[in-house]
Amino acid sequence: VSFQTQILAMAIRNPYFLPLYGDIFKTSIFDTQYHKDICSWVNEFYAKYKTLPSRKSMSRILKNKVPFSNPLRQGYKSLLTRVFEMDISDADFVRDQLIQAVKFQNVKSALMMMTSQLDRAEFDLLVPTLDKALKVGQGVGDLGLELKRDMEPTVLRFGVLEHPISSGFKEFERVIGGFYSGEETVIVSPPNRGKTTMLGNLAYGMARQGATVMYYTLEIGAERMLCRFYANMAKVETKNLQDELPKIRGAIKRFRVSTAGTVYVKFFPARAASVDTIRNHISMARGMDVVPDAVIIDYAQLLRPSAESMRQRMRGDEILRMTYEDLRALANEFTLHIITGSQSKRNTLYADIIDLDDIGESWGIAQTADTIAAMCQSWEEKESKVLRLYIAKARNETSGKFVNCRADFSHLNIKEISIEAYVKEMRDHGYPVANDGRFTTGRRERRAARATAEEDSELEGHYQE
Repeated sequence: VSFQTQILAMAIRNPYFLPLYGDIFKTSIFDTQYHKDICSWVNEFYAKYKTLPSRKSMSRILKNKVPFSNPLRQGYKSLLTRVFEMDISDADFVRDQLIQAVKFQNVKSALMMMTSQLDRAEFDLLVPTLDKALKVGQGVGDLGLELKRDMEPTVLRFGVLEHPISSGFKEFERVIGGFYSGEETVIVSPPNRGKTTMLGNLAYGMARQGATVMYYTLEIGAERMLCRFYANMAKVETKNLQDELPKIRGAIKRFRVSTAGTVYVKFFPARAASVDTIRNHISMARGMDVVPDAVIIDYAQLLRPSAESMRQRMRGDEILRMTYEDLRALANEFTLHIITGSQSKRNTLYADIIDLDDIGESWGIAQTADTIAAMCQSWEEKESKVLRLYIAKARNETSGKFVNCRADFSHLNIKEISIEAYVKEMRDHGYPVANDGRFTTGRRERRAARATAEEDSELEGHYQE
């Protein structure tokens, strides 16, 4: 009780206490009703007047709250006298003890909540619930970095944080400004237009450059996805993998000796994993000394909504926005880059440009992601086996640019090509284009899909997911 009285004294007499610790200065941290009531009075006063109550103000509050006829009045008066007269010079000690006390209570509450989560089989929420309780008070009392004092450690730290992850897509990286830790990239395309192939090529490219990549597949099984990597590495078709084992062994051997990077492929059924599931798996990997530089999720729409969004009965677009926000928070939490995919609207099937307003489910994706690149492939480009990555949003404001690529889907390979190579491919397939890639028969414009009835029927299931 003496320690709890010190907390009250700090809250009322130290001008910095409530602004810093107001979030944890709650009635629940006190044992006696006297302490709880005074805590409540102080919070009410501070919320209304934005200043701390004086001794005279507390006397008036006591007079209004507890009439003279109340036998408990003397107890409140005695406690307030101690609060205003006791020594509060050991502020740091009181602060540390307060955080420990609140953390203890939060952990107890978390354990009770985890019991309910176990009953509801919400296993992926267990670790985040406890982790949140343990982080109480983290960063409180920290003013932040100061311009003059913190120059050297900040610059040295910046050198680590601002070292982007290379993917082998050099022009793509140049245009978007690089794949930096703590950020999120979204690859947009209609279904069956190579989203998974593009994500796989980014993962493989990053691994070739020395990065450790966690690839979470929510649509294709882990073994099948791994075989896609082998087909890309050895330049063989997936249907011929067993016949080309010597070639694949050679590709793996060259990969092993040329880089320390690698890719871990983990499968979760669609709607079976949430962002918390991904968080728990990354934590497990780090506990096994596997520290990912990048996480690729194929793809975010297939993640299960968080329990919080379900409790709040959010709309579908709000749930998706929260999912992307949670993924970006995950990137910051583990200091890594997250790449995922998103479906565009059905009228973009053969569109020349897929822009931000063509993202299927939620404008919140455009607000949250640092980089959005759309896989644009017109009918003519599909015939010519080329596509363009349209940079719809980029961290360095270089949106609106194209990156030309060759799309060899038979070998699950996408790679950058020059504008000259792009023009040659188009012309070789009989399409008249100028040196800048525009059609000479008319300016390239965005146009609606030209899907056949069969293709439209085939895509129906994807859009209903």
